[in-house]
Parts: sequence; structure tokens; C-alpha cells
Amino acid sequence: SFPPLTARINYHTSTAPHQVTIEPEGRTPGRLQIRWQPAGITANLIHPLARRAARPKLRRAARLLRSALR
Repeated sequence: SFPPLTARINYHTSTAPHQVTIEPEGRTPGRLQIRWQPAGITANLIHPLARRAARPKLRRAARLLRSALR
């Protein structure tokens, strides 16, 4: 067993950094669990907006527009 390792990864020239955590999986020994979480401005502004935009009605509308533009 080893302790969880956490690193901050700068993505797109530090405009969208992420925090990556690697730790042993709780239930099954020998397996690793990797968590990739947005940090900085991505976590505070962009991520909540993307969650709101991921609602079913908006996804359906985007899919309809995409198929119409093909």
C-alpha cells in the first residue's frame, strides 16, 4: 500500500490546470484509482457552466443542430 500521490498538471499553457490524484482502490487490492479534477479558473467558472449546458434539452438541441448542419 502506498500513500495517495497528487500532482497539478498545467494544461493549455496554464489556462486550464488540473489536479491528478493516484491512490490505491479501496475495494480491490492491486488496482489504482485515478482522479482528474479541474483546478483554478476551470473549476470555478468553466466547469459549472459546462455542467449547466449538459442538461438533456440542450444536448438534444445541439444534436439536432449538428445533424441539420451535416
